[in-house]
Amino acid sequence: MPVRRTPLTTEGKNALQAGAAGGGAGVFFANIVSDVPEGAVKHYLIILAPILTVVISGLWLVAQKTIDWEVSKRFLDRAKKAIQERIQKAENDPSCSPEYLKELKDMLLKVEKAELEKLYKFAQLE
Repeated sequence: MPVRRTPLTTEGKNALQAGAAGGGAGVFFANIVSDVPEGAVKHYLIILAPILTVVISGLWLVAQKTIDWEVSKRFLDRAKKAIQERIQKAENDPSCSPEYLKELKDMLLKVEKAELEKLYKFAQLE
């Protein structure tokens, strides 16, 4: 039985990973700023560290959604192309049963439905 490969999902981990990315960047920024000589600039940069943390967290979430979309789209495109090729071969093969051709067309419909659901989910930013 072939191994079923599915795209990785990060639904439950998004907030934790974004927080870790933003927090790590904020600490890194604050550490760099601590080497700046005393003065008004240093104080403003220290105040900006939490803002930078929030911005990086948001960017991390957007990047994750975009990567998830691209990986899923490539996975679905490959599946769709493979099924379409098999449908073409089956239509040109006189020994192919109509049931098999119907199964392939049903598979193609399922992949197209999954593609539309993924697009809807991405557009809703769920």
